[in-house]
Amino acid sequence: MRRNRREFLRTCCQLGAASFTAHLTRLAPMTASAQGLSNKTLVCVFLFGGNDSNNMVVPIDSRYAAYQAMRGPVALAPGVLLPAGTSGFGGRD
Repeated sequence: MRRNRREFLRTCCQLGAASFTAHLTRLAPMTASAQGLSNKTLVCVFLFGGNDSNNMVVPIDSRYAAYQAMRGPVALAPGVLLPAGTSGFGGRD
């Protein structure tokens, strides 16, 4: 039996919705426990793909030269680095 594109997309959407619904039940306990907290921030970072962890926290003091020598051409330029605790994305400190 040959399927057309519409049937294929319908099947994909149904499978995606079922998967999404199954994952929602796992989020309920986290939401319930987070409601009891006050003045707390939970940050979840989902990284799909690789992460260069050596460029995640970069020294901006006298150790920068050693970092730059070790990282070579993939070292981040000093002009793009922010001190820890500074928000460069429109958030609050």
